[in-house]
Amino acid sequence: MTSAEIRQQFIDFFVQKHGHTFVPSSPVVPHDDPTLLFTNAGMNQFKPLFLGTEKRAYTRAVNTQKCIRAGGKHNDLDDVGRSRRHHTFFEMLGNWSFGDYFKKEAIAWSWELLTKVWKLDPTRLHVTVHAGDASIGVERDNEAADIWRKVANWEQYGHKSDDHIHYGNTKDNFWEMGDTGPCGPCTEIFVDRTPDKTGGPTVLSGEDPRVMEVWNNVFIQYNRAWKTGGEAAVKSFDSTRSEPLPGEDAQTSRDRIRVQSFGTSNRAAWVAQNSTLDVLPAQHVDTGMGLERIIQVLQGKDDNYGIDLFDPFWAKLKELSGITYGGKYPKSNSADPVAEAADAQLRHDIAFRVIADHIRCLTFALTDGAVPSNEGRGYVLRRILRRAVRFGRQQLELKEPFLHKLVPVVVEAMGGAFPELKKGTERVVELVKDEEVSFGRTLERGIALSLSAAVEAFKKQFDEEHTNVQSEERLHCEIGGFSHGGVLESDIQRWRDDGTLPLLDATSVRIMRLKFDIAETIEVIRAADLNGAIVKKYLKSAPVIDGHRVFKLHDTFGFPVDLSRIMAEERGMSVDLAGYEKLMEEARDKARSGGKEEDTSLFDLPPDVIASLQKQSVAKTDDSPKYAGTRTRATVKAIWNGRELVESVAAVPSSGTPGEGEGGGFSASGITANSADSVVGSNPHPNPPPEYRRRGPEAVAVILDRTPFYAEMGGQVGDEGTMNAPGTSFAVTTARGVGGYVLHVGELRHGAIKVGTELEVAVDAVLRPRTEQNHTTTHIANWALREVLGEGVQQKGSLVDPEKLRFDFSHNKAIADDELGRIEQLVNESIVRKLPVYAEEAPQEQALKINGLRAVFGEKYPPMVRVVSIGVPVADLLRDPANENWRQFSIEFCGGTHLKSSDQATAFAITAEESVSKGIRRIVAHTGDAARQVQAADAALELLVANATRAPNELLSASLQEIQKTLAGSPVSLRGKRRTQAAIADLQARIKTYEKSQKQSAASSVDVSGIAEKLLAAATPIGPGKLVVADVPDASAEQLLTITDSLKKRAGSFGILLGGVADGKVSFVAIVSDDVIKLGLKAGDWIRDTAKVAGGGGGGRPQHAQAGGKDPTKLGEALDVARAFAAKYAG
Repeated sequence: MTSAEIRQQFIDFFVQKHGHTFVPSSPVVPHDDPTLLFTNAGMNQFKPLFLGTEKRAYTRAVNTQKCIRAGGKHNDLDDVGRSRRHHTFFEMLGNWSFGDYFKKEAIAWSWELLTKVWKLDPTRLHVTVHAGDASIGVERDNEAADIWRKVANWEQYGHKSDDHIHYGNTKDNFWEMGDTGPCGPCTEIFVDRTPDKTGGPTVLSGEDPRVMEVWNNVFIQYNRAWKTGGEAAVKSFDSTRSEPLPGEDAQTSRDRIRVQSFGTSNRAAWVAQNSTLDVLPAQHVDTGMGLERIIQVLQGKDDNYGIDLFDPFWAKLKELSGITYGGKYPKSNSADPVAEAADAQLRHDIAFRVIADHIRCLTFALTDGAVPSNEGRGYVLRRILRRAVRFGRQQLELKEPFLHKLVPVVVEAMGGAFPELKKGTERVVELVKDEEVSFGRTLERGIALSLSAAVEAFKKQFDEEHTNVQSEERLHCEIGGFSHGGVLESDIQRWRDDGTLPLLDATSVRIMRLKFDIAETIEVIRAADLNGAIVKKYLKSAPVIDGHRVFKLHDTFGFPVDLSRIMAEERGMSVDLAGYEKLMEEARDKARSGGKEEDTSLFDLPPDVIASLQKQSVAKTDDSPKYAGTRTRATVKAIWNGRELVESVAAVPSSGTPGEGEGGGFSASGITANSADSVVGSNPHPNPPPEYRRRGPEAVAVILDRTPFYAEMGGQVGDEGTMNAPGTSFAVTTARGVGGYVLHVGELRHGAIKVGTELEVAVDAVLRPRTEQNHTTTHIANWALREVLGEGVQQKGSLVDPEKLRFDFSHNKAIADDELGRIEQLVNESIVRKLPVYAEEAPQEQALKINGLRAVFGEKYPPMVRVVSIGVPVADLLRDPANENWRQFSIEFCGGTHLKSSDQATAFAITAEESVSKGIRRIVAHTGDAARQVQAADAALELLVANATRAPNELLSASLQEIQKTLAGSPVSLRGKRRTQAAIADLQARIKTYEKSQKQSAASSVDVSGIAEKLLAAATPIGPGKLVVADVPDASAEQLLTITDSLKKRAGSFGILLGGVADGKVSFVAIVSDDVIKLGLKAGDWIRDTAKVAGGGGGGRPQHAQAGGKDPTKLGEALDVARAFAAKYAG
């Protein structure tokens, strides 16, 4: 049977015979679950059904699920290539019951499919059931064991059923979704492929790889829930800290303290003690069968890569590399990497498997919308791609980009089962090729640096192991050269040349032999590579490559650490991973702090200050008024000057420079007794211009009990505004949120503010609506980008302020003009439709199910999230989350402020689009009045271009200048700019053509015949011909060419060089007949020497040459040089 037939038989068995509904695979990129890296099991899409939070039209389901396990808890990456069974991508066949059938039917149907449909030998099948576990309150699953005895009845085959039923522990035979929630025992089915069917005793131990699990049936029959205080008790258990006793490691120490504190060190037992386990009223079945594994069994293979699914990959790789796949594996997982590296066939076969697996993983992930990047799942995919490229380049010697050529192989092999592959082939090929080309440039450099680091580690280890050799006799090996040291150099050379061994003492001979061997070794290193055999021969211990070198390879060159580790192991070395991780953590900390030490300023509250506020019972700021309006009354709860909390600030007169206005200082009374007065400059303008919209060097931050100000977050800038009381005015320049407190940063203009003061608080009524225009339209643009560019578009960052919106997103190429037009059209249509903007809080778990929801991967959302929907009430979304129509609207999690209706945005125009980094693009756009100005500028430019295209040729230059001036000084859209630039290029081409025709016309109007006659009359002899060197006044290059053509026809035999100046440009033309060339005069040499005098250059063939000059005043002098040059050949 083929793999396609096996897959279809599984589905048909449950659909046609047992009434299941076929449910298509969910994407491997779980767009509806931003907390999950990749879809790694068939049950992922059915979680809501198990949790009871959702109901569907079916209670029985079957499918084949695309799965990726690479990164996070489920990570098979390092095993791929070496293992017979591991993959990063695989298919999981599964059947499910949601409160319908249970153990009896599930077990019976499993047995029926395996033994009746697929004809597996019943006596080769073994099963496991849960042995029970008193520590978690679960009894042995005798029910499942009894069903197996009845269904399988091994006695009828001369076997004992008890020899085929094995009782497994909780780790292997009890499934839990988490600490709490649905859970239950499982039964696993194994195939014994030992020749004499003796593998049964190894089912539980897993010692014999010939005894392989093929199917797991999970029976979800319990629900675990916390007792009162239970969750806190488990958190306390998890946070156990201790000081290890002498000779005790950290884990043993924690376990000792946990036994003393909680009576157990078993976490599962402690969870059980603090929770209840109840039987579910509706019980479920969740099964999983690895497709590749069952194909292996049914096709009689002994590894997953031997099945027909992989045959097309071996054929394509042979075509690309000329190498045949041999199916060879390491002898064991703990085999010697050095020995493996020396086995060419093994190296090739591992590379074949890595590449085949990885391209399957990449093709499915990229098709489902993932994009290689430097974070989250994108980074996992980039690592996978680079790992495949490295194996291909180094082990198969595929020097040109090759990986993208395997994408069509995946589509051809699996497009029938997963038709979505056929729709995105071109995009995936392009993405893979771009990444491969980019990494290819890095790889060679990385390999060279890796070798350098390896040789450095080798040298260091050698030096440490030979410290007993006197320093003057020690071997010094350096990359790029060897010094054998002292007087032994000639002895070594003589030994090399003729084998003569000099008479030396034993120690010297030993040292010399050592030096000779190492010298020979380094010649090998230079010619090839530092390999494991060399390391093993000369070193007692494996060298360790410095973590700093590995970090630099990763940080500077993008070289994955796992590749550095693999290459080190192949050389018999290891990598200082602890040192690498330490440097990585430091780099992350630096990135989190913006590359600077934490700044204690007005925009931040140090932890001790937050603790002080909490100690004083200062409640966190209630910022809910920001959604209700822009004004409120509030009370000052604290004042922060960037150094300490103060009780009050008061404006005092200051000696400002003339014209600055009155007042401007304040004094601060701190909580501490020694607080000093400070001064802050004021701004007399009621509406401060942009240059004042920043905190001064002595500004303050005020914390209120409640506020309508939006604190900068999620890409939206903080609000500006005022806080006033009788006789007091405070200008807020921004708002920041820290630890639940909103800092109103700004400057005190008049009066005084102290803790307890009541203020009239008002957000700037001009700037806030502009920001909201840009924010709401950012949501619509995010939706429109996905509609036009595809599901691969994922938000990577944004900035929303009163002036513009900026949006970063995943996409692998520049947006084309037609795509820009469609995006702008969709956004402007949404604006015109006057779509209401709805915003409501909802449980995260429920909101994540909404079809079309845009969530940022990696973002940690709270249990209650704010859903912003443009066009559909949130209540409708939650009531029918799977509705396909929701994908036609913008739906996002967002805590920002928004318009009430989309038409308040007025208009939308994209003004810039660029690359931010590999695979990340950015657009900048405007809304409202700013967008209207852009549209008006576009219209004005279109009119200018239209007029220019109709203008007579003689007016083109003036029209072009006007267009260029308008383009440079107007806020135009990106499409308008591109259109105008294309029009400018056309106009420039027209002007060039017109000017050329004018010159040709001018040339044709010259009295060529008359000039030629005069020049010939003044000619002097040169050999058999005539020599003409002359200045033709006001002649352009074209006119000179016309005159020389006329002279050529008249003279027959000649040497002619003419010069002229037109429009400030110097031109020379020279022609020489073949008979004069024989005298030695060549046009190219002649004109080159001539043009130099006028500050120019040129050249050409012996018969014809042209040149230009920069200095018209040197024309006469240049022609004198030309005459002198020709005179040498005049005879």
